[in-house]
Amino acid sequence: MTDWLLPLAAGFGAGILSAWGVGGGTLLLLVMTLLLDVPQ
Repeated sequence: MTDWLLPLAAGFGAGILSAWGVGGGTLLLLVMTLLLDVPQ
């Protein structure tokens, strides 16, 4: 029953971020610096 919950949450989050004008490059930069500890 919860198989649709994760895709729904991902789509909802992507919709909000795209409405804010946050593109893939910005998200990639945040993920690389905050989560993967890649130096700038």
